[in-house]
Amino acid sequence: MILMTKFLGAACVVTAGTLLGMARARVYARRVRECEEMLRCLASMRREIAQRLTPMPELFRSLSQESGVCRAFFAALAAALDAGTEEPLSVLWRMHAEAAFPPSPAREQLIHLGTALGCYDAAAECAAIDAACAALEEEYRRADALSARDGQLWRRLGVAGGILAAVCLI
Repeated sequence: MILMTKFLGAACVVTAGTLLGMARARVYARRVRECEEMLRCLASMRREIAQRLTPMPELFRSLSQESGVCRAFFAALAAALDAGTEEPLSVLWRMHAEAAFPPSPAREQLIHLGTALGCYDAAAECAAIDAACAALEEEYRRADALSARDGQLWRRLGVAGGILAAVCLI
């Protein structure tokens, strides 16, 4: 009976270590998904501006129908513009970008994009979106490589740490 209890405890410790490693690896995978999502939204935004000249509030409302972190970002922008705030779009964009996205070079490029939106003609806005997409693609490649390398490392460390703790406890 005591041996069975020890094995059950060891299995719980190994499982806990594995889950901790997987949770840490999910952080890296989430960053990759966020970059992919923002790239999709910016591509859609560029299409709408270039082809339809969609007004910003309407564009943000349509982009807020997407899923994930971009949904909250664009929904907040649309709500702020619909509320008739006195703040310019660039200030609102910066405020919501800083709240929605972790600090990174891509976020800084997104913040810079906010200074061009609603101020220039469609060609200049599309050029600013293209520059933001280029920076975001670079961030995506970096995050994907980091996720592949460090995500696997954290999963393996979680299992190994769980096994080591279980062996020490037995």
